[in-house]
Amino acid sequence: MRIGTIAISILGLVTCSLGQLPDYVGSHDRFWKHHKVEKTLVIDGVEHYDNIESCIHDELSQEDRQKLSVISEERRVGKMLMDTSPEKRKLIASSSQSDNADEGPVFFVEVIDAITPVHARAVQTLAACIRKFIPSMHESRAMYKEFELDEDQGLGGNNPTHLAPLVGIFLPDVKDEIIRTIQLAYEAAGWKGLLTDRDHDAFSNVGKIRTRIHPEPKDLGFRASEHLTYTNFPLLAHHHDGADTAYTCNFAFSDPDDYEGGFLYVIDKAGEKTHMKPSKFAASVFLGGMYLHGVTEITGGHREMFSSEMWYNPDLPVGSNLWSSTTTKMEAFITKCNELGQTAGNECNATLSDFQVDQATVDDESRLAPSLVDYFPTDVEPNYLVPKDSKVGELYNLFYRNVGEPLKNDEAFGIALPPELLQEFQTYIDKNGMLDHARHLIYEEEP
Repeated sequence: MRIGTIAISILGLVTCSLGQLPDYVGSHDRFWKHHKVEKTLVIDGVEHYDNIESCIHDELSQEDRQKLSVISEERRVGKMLMDTSPEKRKLIASSSQSDNADEGPVFFVEVIDAITPVHARAVQTLAACIRKFIPSMHESRAMYKEFELDEDQGLGGNNPTHLAPLVGIFLPDVKDEIIRTIQLAYEAAGWKGLLTDRDHDAFSNVGKIRTRIHPEPKDLGFRASEHLTYTNFPLLAHHHDGADTAYTCNFAFSDPDDYEGGFLYVIDKAGEKTHMKPSKFAASVFLGGMYLHGVTEITGGHREMFSSEMWYNPDLPVGSNLWSSTTTKMEAFITKCNELGQTAGNECNATLSDFQVDQATVDDESRLAPSLVDYFPTDVEPNYLVPKDSKVGELYNLFYRNVGEPLKNDEAFGIALPPELLQEFQTYIDKNGMLDHARHLIYEEEP
């Protein structure tokens, strides 16, 4: 069955190099730089900066603090996971990666010795200091509550201490190491190929879509940084991190022998699940906003991780967390701070959490193209994800192929046509010059 699809979308363009945040968005540190410059951290009316800084200095030796500026020389790519059919998909060593396009793109990269013991100890120290002085930034997070369900259906959860953007304020060397790790995975996986220059120009100035594109990690901001434990939670049900997240990076702070069970698993687009237990100080870097992942039942011991997510926006402001931070909220926050004349180094007299978004908008933002659907390949339909098994006359939602972002329902949809009607329709379009006229209207090209 061949599918006919018509969609016209006019997107605003912006002048910026690939990866660089648009001028109106500002720098990555614009919402927290003033904390570091002025040495202030007021939360709930209480000043905490000196307490946190002193706590870190008390717990980390002078020798450890000096070692924080040392860049890891042992960091290296381990195994990579490729998204392909169940028959051809395989876990491969980076040294033997095949160029066979049928194997599909890499969506998961293991980075060995991604973080040094000193850097890991510094993150643990910062998390402990935050729990001591700002307990509101630590929570017991049950997944069923985050999904707004009435009762727990065995989804599990975890215990995050929210460290974004505190890592940048108090441990800037650690933040740099996180970016270096994700950058290494980005280069090894070839994720630059996820986005063309033309796609970037079209999407980069649209707040809701901007975060669906995948520039270099060094050009992204931190959507989250969380120190994670799993006390009182037996598992973490499979989920994706939301379409706003470009890359997810999980550092293992526990040795595999420190706990029983607790396997990280990821699910590819064919529905095949792969389990793994990362070695201590290794990082799992993957497209967490696009691929389902979770943690199997932990039957004993202590599992401890440090997870960061990156998006095409500035770093979160202090007091925000992953679940309350959406693209729409951040876009409204950026706009308001711009209206107030805020720039990096100055505080914005607005609060991200104050911006309310209706549930329909949140649901639409988090909706990615279904992962288990078999779509026509790029040579058949280069722009949109079109399901192969659509029945004649069936309407379906359209998703941008490169970013998985749905088109608005009132803009476009697809309909499955029988081959003879599709051919007749294509002939009609070619003869009446409809597409040429559309190109003229959109791109100001000569018809």
